[in-house]
Amino acid sequence: MLFFNYKLALFILAYRIIIENIIFNFSRSRFGITKEIMKFYPVWLIIQSFFLVFTMVLGQFNIFVWHGKRPNNKRNNNANHHL
Repeated sequence: MLFFNYKLALFILAYRIIIENIIFNFSRSRFGITKEIMKFYPVWLIIQSFFLVFTMVLGQFNIFVWHGKRPNNKRNNNANHHL
């Protein structure tokens, strides 16, 4: 991998973890959720990254459906005009 910069990738990953921990801890304390939920964060961090790429690829082929909406579906476009 000629153009892959592992130092930059590790920096971005560390930055993401720090920012998400700040947001999660603020939200957790705001809504009164116990700290025990944070044990699932490492699993979520890994799964969410793959899920994001997976849904983007499926979305490009118009396979992924979000709440019954597809970007190029005429039936949904016509239904939105009646709103």
